[in-house]
Amino acid sequence: MMLTPRRLVALMCLSQVLVQIGAYAWPALLPTFMDAWQLSNSEAGWITGIFYAAYTLAVPLLVSLTDRIDPKRVYLFGVATTAVAHAAFAFTADGFWGALAARALAGIGWAGSYMTGLKLLSDRVEGPLMSRAVAGHAAGVGVAGALSFVFADTLARAHGWPAAFAAAGACAAVAFVLVLALAPSQPRRAHKPQLAPLRWLRVHKLRAQVHRAVASLWQHLERARACAPPVHAQRPVRRRRLVERRELEFQEIRHGRTRVCVELAASLL
Repeated sequence: MMLTPRRLVALMCLSQVLVQIGAYAWPALLPTFMDAWQLSNSEAGWITGIFYAAYTLAVPLLVSLTDRIDPKRVYLFGVATTAVAHAAFAFTADGFWGALAARALAGIGWAGSYMTGLKLLSDRVEGPLMSRAVAGHAAGVGVAGALSFVFADTLARAHGWPAAFAAAGACAAVAFVLVLALAPSQPRRAHKPQLAPLRWLRVHKLRAQVHRAVASLWQHLERARACAPPVHAQRPVRRRRLVERRELEFQEIRHGRTRVCVELAASLL
């Protein structure tokens, strides 16, 4: 099924809501976990911060991968990681270390589904619709973040905190299936295995040539500086003549003043 650009934007916005619906389940249920697991403030802070630390470390790598491979594949990796992270928290976390690992995995999933989703849209949507796609994508993430507090608290009150994370993982799994089945894939690029080594050799060859050219130019400059005449000898001929003429005039004026002074002294005597 081939989606139109508008339907693709709607699909990605819906997918972002489903993926991010459990992003803030941990902060929403933090008082519950601190009482149940006897966590200190420092441990609670580590579990909260590891999510953003993992996101910060993973997002440059995952976003740069979208320039080499299909952004859809990177996005699906992020969605799958998010689903696994929520499921791991729901069924395996029973204390500080389990929660820390699950939240770190969730941060990696967030890095693989947020910016890569924008890249997926930018490669497939053009014109005025692109600005709407970016706005809708960002709004979907914001709406999901706001709803995640209500989502987690409601399910935790009714069925316990594992249900909140299990439901968040299920929502991410639904988003994975939707994007996998409906979002168009990018055409595979022709692979040239020798391109990278050849380019590497060309860069090194060009760098060596530049170094040799700079060294040769520096030698020529040193030779020119050694052979160059003094600065005063480089003045134009007219300027030197003007200076000489002014010096002669000054000498004549000085001698004239001296003669007048001598004659005046002689007359006085």
